[in-house]
Amino acid sequence: APLNQAVNACRRKGGVVAVGAVGMEIDRDELYAKELDLLISTSYGPGRYDPVYEEQGHDYPLGYVRWTEQRNMLSFLELVAAGKVRPAELVTLQGPPDDAPQVYQGLADTGTQHLAALFVYQAAQHMDEPLRSPSTVWEIKAGPKKQGRVGLGLIGAGNYAAAFHLPNIEANPAAQLRAVATHKGVEAKRLAERYGAALATTQPEQAIACDDVDCLIVATRHDSHAALGLEALRAGKHVFIEKPLALSLDDLTELIRASRESGRALSVGHNRRFSPHIRELLDWRRKLGGPLQMIYTVNAEALPGAHWINDPAIGGGRLLGEGCHFLDLLCQIAGARPTALYAQGVLRPGVDPALCQDFSVSLNFADNSIGRLDYVSQGIKELPKERIEVFAQGQACLVYDFKRTQFLGTQRKELRTRAQDKGQRPQFDDWIAYLGGKPADPLLLPDAALGTYLALCAAQSLAQDKAEQLDFDRFCEQAAADTKAESTESE
Repeated sequence: APLNQAVNACRRKGGVVAVGAVGMEIDRDELYAKELDLLISTSYGPGRYDPVYEEQGHDYPLGYVRWTEQRNMLSFLELVAAGKVRPAELVTLQGPPDDAPQVYQGLADTGTQHLAALFVYQAAQHMDEPLRSPSTVWEIKAGPKKQGRVGLGLIGAGNYAAAFHLPNIEANPAAQLRAVATHKGVEAKRLAERYGAALATTQPEQAIACDDVDCLIVATRHDSHAALGLEALRAGKHVFIEKPLALSLDDLTELIRASRESGRALSVGHNRRFSPHIRELLDWRRKLGGPLQMIYTVNAEALPGAHWINDPAIGGGRLLGEGCHFLDLLCQIAGARPTALYAQGVLRPGVDPALCQDFSVSLNFADNSIGRLDYVSQGIKELPKERIEVFAQGQACLVYDFKRTQFLGTQRKELRTRAQDKGQRPQFDDWIAYLGGKPADPLLLPDAALGTYLALCAAQSLAQDKAEQLDFDRFCEQAAADTKAESTESE
């Protein structure tokens, strides 16, 4: 094994550095006898797998980290330029990509001395011609858009889109996927072929411009939600955005304004509103009446600090990125507008309050109901991930993980579902019915903006440690007034 060879060759008190997947079979006796240090390197060097370094371009200080991923590569290229390292001498096989099976077989053949192979592409044979970027748009051999169906474009095809949006599109006979846009072209092409879309691209604007697309589903990272939504609305498309709608109140205002100006519908993925468990709770609540006391506990696992959600510029933190879900649902259960909120968090030294992963948000409502969201990242798996408790007039309703809804102090029967049902499929079907002109009750403006508005206000409250007075309807009216003012000025 390579590591044992290195151990054999190493002097006493020396060191062995493992680079790449070399296997970990090692003779401990010799390692111990020589008192060797074993170091596992992250392939190219410090900075590898660190999104702040690789994606955002923040270098490590030279005085503290001499050999980073970039400096290692730069040093290697300098050695190649000086002729001290000659990679070309390693190449003993060469051919076009079409000969790949034979080339790989030649490398695998133990009877040969081949070390490396070089694939020569046609463009490289004509270096006198200017190089052009390869096409990132593929037209797939799919049938035309079927009459009466809602044409959909999907922007962003990560885990959530693959688990819910794509299966829901496939299962709905009134919907048809026409375009897929994601930053990995191979994945966009694969999904387009799998689900019958006619266009695959790495460029969102291509999906937005597609004539067959009536509605765009935006399932990208949070920082691009508002911009993509605005572009699609202004292009005359309906838009469904995964939560949150935006990472700032200004961007949220722009989305509301663009929807009103374009006359196109805007919705958001607050799917819990459509869960059969919440529908059952709301039916109980309507018959009961009166102000409520609500407690919504979310028992989530902590995310690593380097996770993209914990980047204020990309994910916005868990309060914005996830808290909007639960604040929105408390408002739906109350059936009244929130009038004030106060947010507190388990703040840690040196950590931006926006990135707090343990927080509590208290809400007051116009009908004197009160609600509290407790978001916990330091809990235990034995407890439900989500638990909703609602109390009123000597009765209570408890929802456990959207699998079981229990009623106490009443003869009302509990609801159980075979599997967890957070309402993704009912919300999607209702949205498609609405776009198709069928009877439906989708989540539209202004209510579609409520969860994001509350999360942004809660983030302000947490950062400033003070209560926020709320007037959501005025906020929406102001966005509409800005639209009318701009229209008048243009005339």
